[in-house]
Amino acid sequence: MSKNHRFVHDGHERAYNAAEEIVRLEVYAEFAEQIEHSSGFSKLRLKGQIEREIKRRIRQVAPPDALY
Repeated sequence: MSKNHRFVHDGHERAYNAAEEIVRLEVYAEFAEQIEHSSGFSKLRLKGQIEREIKRRIRQVAPPDALY
C-alpha cells in the first residue's frame, strides 16, 4: 500500500489553530503570578507582552512560510 503525501491548502491555519489553545494556556500559566500582582496600566502592558509571547511561540510551532 502506498502513502499519498499531499500539501493542504489551509495547512498553516490548521497548525496555528491546533497550537493556539495549548500555547495560550501555557503562557498564561507562566505569567499567572505576575498578572495577579499587577494592576491598571501594568496589567494592560503585561497582557500585551503575553500576546506577543503567544504569537512568537506559535510561529515556532507553525511557521507561516512552511509547507503543509
